[in-house]
Amino acid sequence: MSLDTLPRAARSNHRARPPGRRWRSRLDVKAMPYFLVSPYFLLFAAFGLFPLAFTLYYSLYDYDLTGTVEWAGLGNYTALLGDDDFWRATVNTLAMFIIATVPPRCCWRCSWPTR
Repeated sequence: MSLDTLPRAARSNHRARPPGRRWRSRLDVKAMPYFLVSPYFLLFAAFGLFPLAFTLYYSLYDYDLTGTVEWAGLGNYTALLGDDDFWRATVNTLAMFIIATVPPRCCWRCSWPTR
């Protein structure tokens, strides 16, 4: 038996919604996740991407405290790669990372009970 042959009361167990309400609920279902996630993306852009892009912009210029600004291009990076203090700091950072992560992981895995 198809729905067309049933009486109107038997076709619908609930009150029929107006067509605008049905459209709005479909829009709510599709748009609501984006609406709920949008504050995260706005805050991420404001406090994550903007400072990162601005830092990259500043790194290409040579600034003095007196206010003079000169284009440095990649000269700042070549000077950084030629600096001994930079390489010493990089090696120290990597050593601290290895010391802080490798032994605890090895000890944690060794302390697992064997079956």
